[in-house]
Amino acid sequence: MIANLDAGAIAVLVPIVSILVVGAFAVAKMLTSHQRQMVELMQRQSNEPGLVDEIRAMRREMAELRDRVNQQTLMIESAERPRSTPPDVPQRLSE
Repeated sequence: MIANLDAGAIAVLVPIVSILVVGAFAVAKMLTSHQRQMVELMQRQSNEPGLVDEIRAMRREMAELRDRVNQQTLMIESAERPRSTPPDVPQRLSE
């Protein structure tokens, strides 16, 4: 394929290919830099001793909060529900 190209076509392709190669190197450098930063960040986070304990404490607090909200919801719903007396209660009271 390259053998069939004339000098004008090659003169156009050389700058295009060089731009693509430089662009590919720039993208590869950005990706490796980002990957290195992510590894450093993960290592820093894993080295913090209280992080795991703090997460566990937050999960416990969230579970307690969820239980409280559920209990309060049930209390509100039961308070809103009308209390009706069964039909036979007045009859029993009059006896």
